[in-house]
Amino acid sequence: MSPFFRHLVLFVTLIFHETGLSKEREGIDYSLSIYRQTGFEEPFRSLYIEKLVLKKSAAIGKTQVLRINRALEERYASVYAEARSCHEPEFRHPWGYRFLHQKIYSAHGVLGIVFDFQAACGGIPYFGKSVKNFSIRTGKAISSHQIVKKYAPSLFEAGAVAKGSLLVLGEDAAEILIEQNGHLLTPDLKEFCSFHFKTTAFHILIRNEGLFLMPLFQRPYSACQKEYPIRR
Repeated sequence: MSPFFRHLVLFVTLIFHETGLSKEREGIDYSLSIYRQTGFEEPFRSLYIEKLVLKKSAAIGKTQVLRINRALEERYASVYAEARSCHEPEFRHPWGYRFLHQKIYSAHGVLGIVFDFQAACGGIPYFGKSVKNFSIRTGKAISSHQIVKKYAPSLFEAGAVAKGSLLVLGEDAAEILIEQNGHLLTPDLKEFCSFHFKTTAFHILIRNEGLFLMPLFQRPYSACQKEYPIRR
């Protein structure tokens, strides 16, 4: 069995989840449950989508929670629809979707909800994160353009382009990322990761330390797959 198939079997069959648990992180209350799940009789044809539901708390009000939960529900439905459109029973190509809650960040008035997203459709794999950013004050989704304009406008000046919740750096903005992250990238890694940074899209996230970029990948593990801080 090829390394790709071995990994696919691993990620669609070894899933650890917490069903119906209520949790709190940094004053944010939430619960986890299963949104959609298939059996594991066929390891290449499995689906697992975890659902996070925010709860009213001292950190975030009821109206804001309702707005955020509606947006999250749309995201779960989107992943499920994508998986269903990929799943073609008459063809036995590798197929699998795994969408799990990973982290919640609350910083600078922004709530960032991070999901671990691994998928294979038509034999093409995807490994990475899915990030949704919301205003804690209003509960409305915040676009990548709004966040980057506030925290790292130099990226736009260098040619970066916002596309919904994602950011595409291009050549000059990617050089800014590389120059600012010498502590994370050795000289060899700078050369190795450079082309990917210039051509891929990035998820964005606000933490206490500021803005972070996370590149998308089509393989499970890469030395380039990190969270990269960006200064103004």
